[in-house]
Amino acid sequence: MFELPELTTIARQMADTIEGKVIAEGPPEAVMSDQRVIDAYLGAHHDAALSFEEQERQLAEAREAERAEKAEAVKATGKGSVPTDEGSAPTAPDETSRPAGSSDAPETEERR
Repeated sequence: MFELPELTTIARQMADTIEGKVIAEGPPEAVMSDQRVIDAYLGAHHDAALSFEEQERQLAEAREAERAEKAEAVKATGKGSVPTDEGSAPTAPDETSRPAGSSDAPETEERR
């Protein structure tokens, strides 16, 4: 695989594709300065600050997408667990749901 700066020194023509569709082609300088290419790699609003609400919305979308991917992996393999709360993994049962006298702590001389 080439690094982009190296590639631009040896290539006379380039094409950039997104999801299998050519969005720009031509000399390296033209392709790299094409706004569609810049937006594809940096985001359409890469030069504008996001509001707090927009940042939170994007983070929530990313968390949901990650949760969906994990759920699909669990469904496909039957292994693992899917987070149920906002970004948190399932928790262990609390003390009230354990049988009397049981503990997760390793046994010590005092407990024997």
